[in-house]
Parts: sequence; structure tokens; C-alpha cells
Amino acid sequence: MVEWNEDLSVGIPLIDAQHQELFGRVNRLFAACREGRAESEVAETLRFLSAYVLEHFADEEAEMIRSAYPEAPEHTRQHRELMSRLAELASRYLAEGPRLDLILAVNRTLVEWLNVHIRRSDRKLAEFLRESGKA
Repeated sequence: MVEWNEDLSVGIPLIDAQHQELFGRVNRLFAACREGRAESEVAETLRFLSAYVLEHFADEEAEMIRSAYPEAPEHTRQHRELMSRLAELASRYLAEGPRLDLILAVNRTLVEWLNVHIRRSDRKLAEFLRESGKA
């Protein structure tokens, strides 16, 4: 289980709510894995993520432009990298079905995203927004 806490807040209610939704979805997938329902949940998770990343990244990138965030190009590159990885996983799901190695790859991708991007990159964005008074 992964938990959202206020230390992860970027200070923008819409983006914070989207991050909280992502944490909830990851926890649903983990629970499904524990309960033996991973095969059905992985498809729903991939469907959710394909829509989530488009909306969330657009909102976050618009905020970076609005606030003239100096690390926006690298942050955006990370977004594109996850989008590519998720597209690859979705293609694998369509070609191979919900195999164990795919389920593990989805879990690993999401945990890495939460631990690296949200906990590091998004926190840097939050710090910039707070320090510059733009949050």
C-alpha cells in the first residue's frame, strides 16, 4: 500500500486531487493482486491511466508554463517517458493478455512513478511554487 500525505501536496487543489486519485488507483491494483483479482484489475488500471496521464499532465504542464517553472522541460520529458511506458504496457496487454509478468511490470512502473516522479519531481515543483508565491 502507498499512502498520500500532505508532504506530497503541490499546493494546487486540482493537481493534488489528481495525485490522490492516482494513489487510490495504485492501491486498488495492489489490493486486487493480494486478493487474486489482478487479471481483471490490470485492464481497468491501464484504461484509467491512459486517460489520467493526458488530463493530469496537461494540467500540470499548464501550471509549469503559467509559473515559468525553470525545470519544466525535464519535468515534461518525464511525463512523456511515462506515457510511452504505459503505451508499451497497454500494447503488451492487448497482445498477451494479463500475464503475471505484465501485472508485475504495471505495479513496478506505478511504484517507481510514485516514488521518483511525485515524491521528487513534483515536490520540487511544489517548492518552487511556494517559494515564488505562485501556488
